[in-house]
Amino acid sequence: MIRIAGKPIVQRLVEDIARVCNEKIDEIAFVIGDFGKETEDVLLNIASGVGAKGKIFYQDTPLGTAHAILCAEESLKGKIIVAFADTLFKADFILDESHDGIIWVHKVKDPSAFGVVKTDKNDVITDFIEKPKHKYQILQSSGSIISKRVNF
Repeated sequence: MIRIAGKPIVQRLVEDIARVCNEKIDEIAFVIGDFGKETEDVLLNIASGVGAKGKIFYQDTPLGTAHAILCAEESLKGKIIVAFADTLFKADFILDESHDGIIWVHKVKDPSAFGVVKTDKNDVITDFIEKPKHKYQILQSSGSIISKRVNF
């Protein structure tokens, strides 16, 4: 796990998100590859550190960010926040619950190395595209998603 100033990035991310939530976090689901028991124990301790139950799910084959989320399907109930540990940001935002779902995106010059979103004329997301070959999709998903409810 990559550490910054003595803490794993994922721990900083979890602690920041927990700080801005207006309610208790019941569960944190971590989706990982085969990183071993030591990594799993660290992640479960990070969840415990913010008063949440930790669960480990595995993505055996890296098939993109949407697939990683689907690997934790059994935990995707009620209000959720999805954050990817390889995206470091300072969680100093207010969680806006007036929308059913929010995904943070930003423009990139060359989206071919990223997962991107396709939007319609009203900025409603219509598709998720992993590493597009066409450069007209320029809104990279930052990997941070807030949703009031999830339906599969």
